Amino acid sequence: MKEENEIYLLVSRLPNRGFIEHLKQNDSYSGFFDNGRKKSTGMGDYLKGRGVTEVAVCGVAADFCVYYTANDALDLGFKSSIIERASKPIDVKRYESVKADFQLKGGSII
Repeated sequence: MKEENEIYLLVSRLPNRGFIEHLKQNDSYSGFFDNGRKKSTGMGDYLKGRGVTEVAVCGVAADFCVYYTANDALDLGFKSSIIERASKPIDVKRYESVKADFQLKGGSII
């Protein structure tokens, strides 16, 4: 029986592709850490364990989830990019600010 706070993803199982079958709900804007950055989601270790060195992030909301995930990827040593044409901010002014911060830290906007 599925619990309310569980999310199940359907992902095609292509050869040489990693996938996640089950995620528990987590209070987080980032794919790598909870909002307090106290708990890791395990995604960083998962990617590094498979030899991934570069992360490209897109989605909604560019000024929150996309930014925090891409920024945490930088902090974990990944080359990190935001795919701007595939992302949408909630607040355009905030996005311009966090985008500048992200680029100053070495992230790229593609």
